[in-house]
Amino acid sequence: MLRSKILSLANRVHFYSLLILFLYLSFIHYMYSICLVAYIIYLIKTKLFNKSFIIVSVIFLSLFILRFSYKSHIDFDKEFRIISVESKDDYNKIYAKRFDEKIIIYDANKKELIPGDDILFNGEIKDISNFSDFDYKTYMKSHNIFKTIYAKDIKFIRHNHDLYYLRYKISEIYRLLDYNQFVYFNSLILGNNLLDNDLKDNVNLLGISYMFVVSGFHISLLAYLIDKLLNRVKNQLIKDIIIDSILTIYLIFTLFPLGILRAVLSHILKDINKHKNYYLTRLDIISFTFLIVLMINPLYIFRTSFKFSFITSFFIIIAHDLITTKNKLLNKYLITILCFASTLPLVVNMNGYVNLLSLIISPILLMYLTYIVMPLLVLLLINPNFYNLFKAPFNLFSFVISKLSSINNLLIHVKELNPIFIIIFYLLLFYTLVEIEEKKSFKKRFIFLIYISSLILLNKNYISYVSMINVSQGDSFLVNDNNKYLVIDSYNSNIEYIEKENVKEIDTMIITHSDNDHIGSALELAKRHYINNLYFNYYETSDIAKELTKYAKRTRYLKKGDIVYFGKNRIDVLGPIKESDNINNNSLVFILNFKGKKILFTGDSELEEEMDIYDKNYNVDIVKIAHHGSKTSTSDYFMNHVSFDTALISVGENNKYNHPDIETINKLKGKEIYMTKDMNSVKIYFYQNKCFIYPSIYNKILLSTLDKLTRPLFNFKI
Repeated sequence: MLRSKILSLANRVHFYSLLILFLYLSFIHYMYSICLVAYIIYLIKTKLFNKSFIIVSVIFLSLFILRFSYKSHIDFDKEFRIISVESKDDYNKIYAKRFDEKIIIYDANKKELIPGDDILFNGEIKDISNFSDFDYKTYMKSHNIFKTIYAKDIKFIRHNHDLYYLRYKISEIYRLLDYNQFVYFNSLILGNNLLDNDLKDNVNLLGISYMFVVSGFHISLLAYLIDKLLNRVKNQLIKDIIIDSILTIYLIFTLFPLGILRAVLSHILKDINKHKNYYLTRLDIISFTFLIVLMINPLYIFRTSFKFSFITSFFIIIAHDLITTKNKLLNKYLITILCFASTLPLVVNMNGYVNLLSLIISPILLMYLTYIVMPLLVLLLINPNFYNLFKAPFNLFSFVISKLSSINNLLIHVKELNPIFIIIFYLLLFYTLVEIEEKKSFKKRFIFLIYISSLILLNKNYISYVSMINVSQGDSFLVNDNNKYLVIDSYNSNIEYIEKENVKEIDTMIITHSDNDHIGSALELAKRHYINNLYFNYYETSDIAKELTKYAKRTRYLKKGDIVYFGKNRIDVLGPIKESDNINNNSLVFILNFKGKKILFTGDSELEEEMDIYDKNYNVDIVKIAHHGSKTSTSDYFMNHVSFDTALISVGENNKYNHPDIETINKLKGKEIYMTKDMNSVKIYFYQNKCFIYPSIYNKILLSTLDKLTRPLFNFKI
């Protein structure tokens, strides 16, 4: 019975996978909902959509809602077990778990603890907060992490000789390795993330991150080595059972990283298909694997590693005949080209750039990693005393990666792609591969190349806008006018946002004052992007401001009455008017006259400065509310002297200051209020003397709606 059911799914299970994919992607961005509807219409027209599709959709949607809606309750009287400990300069970052829920503990006392320890703790509990436009909260949910703890005290209860302790002891044994050897061993054998920041940055810059994830490449090699060791076993079924058992043990030992989970499941399904004669295709097997992984955790859809792993696997299967030749070197090269092409939209949206150099060097690096580094790591696993013999190959690999990453000639910055462009990209890629295999005309291939070129080369911002960037508890704005850019204050994750907007040069930077939450990332931003005009308030004397002037062509200190220009847009400076002991009251306050609208930027100005500078009534359209909505700002005096319709509040979710203050919010009743803590980054488009406000939370409208609907319904407690 089971066999007949599986046979009926042969060559069809991928239709179910695509349906679930579009269903889940709809929660990531509303535009994928359009794709979901279009796909269902296609299934109905082709008479594929039936009761089983509805049942599968309901099951997977229910699993998603249950998983997403889990609400955590951390109790200080409940024991947690330590998974891992990362030692930083000023604190320890501890990952711990109870049942299936994990937490992150920040321990400033740096208590000596190791994986496997059971602990009790107390301290300040914080929810995970989003920053920039990255939905960090949901991403951490996909890892079963819901809370962070700033520990006041941690009490050791007992030690356990469990899997976490075993991994720790093995890791400690191999710390005698050369540093480069240990970094690769930790990543490629133990399945941990790259901990070396320099190597990680270089790998990301070259676009070869997939090589450093325990995935299909490494599992295939491991299975091949085990197979060779079992040469004397003549019964193929017994041999496959042994191989699959060892791979499963390895999967458990590495704590189920997504890449290896996919690879091991696919390998086991392939063996079952071979011995049971289910006639499943390679596409069926990867589709079954896709559905099984999402049944384990539906929120895996939010992980980049999940997307990378399945997209590359899908296209390698689709193009199998094209990338399989008698020349192994050519095969590796074709695989890396396919990996580059199939992950291009993901890399662009993750990094904001694409490195064409990876097309040239990836095949060589992949072969070196596969045939030299990985076998050496296996030998080191068997006997770590060999480490002195293998220093040179590892050091050479790190040296080459470092040197190649410094080559920027082929690094192309690309604006973030929206889902419609991504869907078109993958459709064209799919039909191009089909056309090449069937040796048809060059028409689709030509269209695909033109499309890629347009995405890379024609990625300018054609509509002027002002962005309030979600930098958590701080301020940063990006203004674009005909691809000239103005940055107002710089903090936290604004650099990532700015680079995804394809900013190459900053025409003007304004720092309202030198509080860290307004200037914290300015120096790093200036080092990456040339600045023409840099403006400070007249009383600015901080060391970081002085350092910042080294990276600007022109610097000027402004006070009330000054007028400067950003392109053709006039900036009228309202303050400061006098120096204050309170740095907030030295804030640069100004009106940006932009596309027929007036926007008032207030820095962190408080009552003292407000009474100084608003000596008459001002009519503006938009106000950046001062000091993140603190009650020390936006005074009654301010409200009586400034008329406006729209309020922007840059404020962090769950911030310790409880900003914005309820008193401030009450004063703003009747105004349109946009807050980064609720809406992520907010972009205001300007066109023909009109402005259109678009919070980026609208992209995840289904996710935000689901969160509001299920908040009172699900309240599971561990």
